[in-house]
Amino acid sequence: NLSRVVVSGPAGSGKTMIARWIASEYHRRGQRVLLLCYNRVLEAWLRDREESGSFSIRSFFSVCRERIIAAGQPFNIPQTPEAQNRFWMDEVPDRLFEILVSAPNDEKFDIILVDEAQDFHEDWWMSVQLLLRDPDHGGLYLFRDSAQSGVYGHGRHYPAGGVYDVELAENCRNTKLINHYCGNVIGQMIGSP
Repeated sequence: NLSRVVVSGPAGSGKTMIARWIASEYHRRGQRVLLLCYNRVLEAWLRDREESGSFSIRSFFSVCRERIIAAGQPFNIPQTPEAQNRFWMDEVPDRLFEILVSAPNDEKFDIILVDEAQDFHEDWWMSVQLLLRDPDHGGLYLFRDSAQSGVYGHGRHYPAGGVYDVELAENCRNTKLINHYCGNVIGQMIGSP
């Protein structure tokens, strides 16, 4: 039973499927589980494929919005693109952090699995950890594609402490020809089964 795991691998290596399996297993064992991702499109895709009443599936910003509104605070999205960017990247995560500092444990999770971890800003990890009943030792599994780190200016720093690293090397989703082409694009060969 590992409490901190980072799983790295290219697109198609099975990270999301493994995250779902692990989340299902912990849920089956009676743990309160959150599968967290960066964008709402993946959140919707995951929710469509999961049984109702199973573990929680949310995007980071869905959690922010839900917790801020539940705390009785206004959630007014600004009109200009610059103000919207500041709102989502700075203000909303900061407000989530402030709420979680005093949130009761029954609103928190035993295990959090983060898909698309490379898309999370380093300043958000403390809030993610505060979503755990035990922020220092609770189960935290990060699934990332190192080749995509930095796409949003994020993905260069992750929570530390007792981390077990797992590397997935093969793209199991695409054909060998597609893997070869994509490997040439990113300057790294992607294995195929």
